[in-house]
Amino acid sequence: MSNEEKTRPPDSELIQACRQLYGAIEDFDQMVAEIAGISKSDLRALNRLESGPLQAGEIAKSLGLTTGAITTLIDRLESKSLVIRTRDPKDRRVVLIEPTPKLFTQIGSIYRKMAVALDERATMMSSKELAQCVKSLQLVSDVYRETIRSLDSPG
Repeated sequence: MSNEEKTRPPDSELIQACRQLYGAIEDFDQMVAEIAGISKSDLRALNRLESGPLQAGEIAKSLGLTTGAITTLIDRLESKSLVIRTRDPKDRRVVLIEPTPKLFTQIGSIYRKMAVALDERATMMSSKELAQCVKSLQLVSDVYRETIRSLDSPG
């Protein structure tokens, strides 16, 4: 193996397919943001709310934003009626950022369209092929998360 081959990043079919998938997701998210009249940073914050309300600090940390930047971002989303600030019922001192029904009708409908199209394509696969596809995507996701943890930990 030459020195160039040792230092060059891997370029397997799997890596190329991952790059293509990531590029397609980036392009799709850009289109969703444009349709919704928001920035991609705003969309990334909204995607964090998919599982339910979060504290602003949790959103900021996950996006690598400062408290000032996340406040401005939330103000923008609130002015478009995509999120609301609510009090945490468990601790009234805590403010939660919650998605609104408008978010799900405006942006959720676009993601639903993608999900339906993906499900339609999946019907072309056997149940075994579909299970392998899901397993492969989970493996890729796991590798990304493990790499993030390894880069995040000291040493």
